[in-house]
Amino acid sequence: MRDEQGAIAFLKFYFSEFNRGMMAPETPPNLMAYADKGCISCKKSQKVIDEYVAGKWSVLTPGMEVVNPGLATPVTADKVIINFTLTEKAQTLYQNGKPTKETVPAASGKRGIALRWVNDQWQVLGLEEL
Repeated sequence: MRDEQGAIAFLKFYFSEFNRGMMAPETPPNLMAYADKGCISCKKSQKVIDEYVAGKWSVLTPGMEVVNPGLATPVTADKVIINFTLTEKAQTLYQNGKPTKETVPAASGKRGIALRWVNDQWQVLGLEEL
């Protein structure tokens, strides 16, 4: 829905799809299906998932979490900005279903995502560190 709750729900959905790609590379999502074709950060995120698929890498639990999202622009704007904190928990990397000595480090940072409303649905225009 084109309201604050809908925009934030879409943001959380987008990162849940990214998490799914990291956890189940045998059935990877296509993040570009939810993004503008010119979204560079979306292409980079999809590339990470594609590399996990190619290398048969995975993690066991969702690593990314969207915390404290809030609109920075009106939801009716042509480009809707949501600021939030993105946290990533440390966890072991698996390859071919077996644990490795590699880990994903814990991280947290302020982010902003730009969305637009197209054909009655949200679409990612870009994602940046703040």
